[in-house]
Amino acid sequence: MSNPHDADDLTQEALVVAFQKLPGCNPDLPLGPWLRAIALNLLANHRRKFRAEPIGANEELQVLLDEQVATGFGADHEAEAFHALRECLEELEGPARELVNRRYAEGATLEELGSLFQRKTSAISMQLHRLRGLLAHCIQGRVSHMTS
Repeated sequence: MSNPHDADDLTQEALVVAFQKLPGCNPDLPLGPWLRAIALNLLANHRRKFRAEPIGANEELQVLLDEQVATGFGADHEAEAFHALRECLEELEGPARELVNRRYAEGATLEELGSLFQRKTSAISMQLHRLRGLLAHCIQGRVSHMTS
């Protein structure tokens, strides 16, 4: 850990957890690996909780995900896909429609959306990911229906 105070706190927490779980510890097994497992689990939780950049805040990753959805159709079905996209967007309701509109029509960043919707940027990113998946599924269904 980069901060010695965090390391001290984590060590203390590991010892408290070990003390609380001591009655369930098998006395026939070595104590060291058991304590290390507790400490490593707490460290993994700490790293997830205090990561420097939340999942989904990486704009390059966002662009790649957007491109993946956009390139799911060949050029020969582009007009149908755009028509289907309009129809599928019209089916979105309430906050979902506002979120998609603010992100893609207005160009709001994940941080701005998080502040606006009072949610973490990772939650906003995940919701946008799910909405893109739903829209892609809707579009694919409509395009395949149009071309068959």
